[in-house]
Amino acid sequence: MAHSFFRPVIFSVPSLQLSSRHAALLLPVITLLVITLAMTWGTQELGGMAGDVLWRLRLPRILLAVFTGASLALAGLLLQDFFRNALVEPGLLGVSAGAGLAAVMVIAMGVAGLWALPFAAFAGALGALALVLAMGRRLGAGNAELLLVGVALNALAAALINLLPRIYRQCCPQL
Repeated sequence: MAHSFFRPVIFSVPSLQLSSRHAALLLPVITLLVITLAMTWGTQELGGMAGDVLWRLRLPRILLAVFTGASLALAGLLLQDFFRNALVEPGLLGVSAGAGLAAVMVIAMGVAGLWALPFAAFAGALGALALVLAMGRRLGAGNAELLLVGVALNALAAALINLLPRIYRQCCPQL
């Protein structure tokens, strides 16, 4: 018997039941409605300064929030599908701790720049994931091995995050 990780789920609301297929079709409609309401809420006219605020400030931020949320949801879905476990999260693989460690290192070294911290955190997350996958492959590449390596990397990165401010306290009092 083939076991499917993604079974149809029934969302029950009093007097309304939606299957996961219907919910997936309804979600884009609700998203467009929320975007429309967020853009037009509180604006009387779209000309002049109100139009500039709408098109130059509100719309880019709304679209960025929607795409960021969709990207994070997709990443979580892929992670849960890969491990066949609905409780898996990036902290178990050390990805979050790798991003945090890289961010603390950039702050401790005093690297300036608007994009230095986000890029360092992204690179730290990718580096932690690559390390987990490389060590997991060496140990046999099963789900249990990947999770164990990820938890160990998470603990190591957390220890280094706590250690770095103590080391750099002499040269960087802001830490």
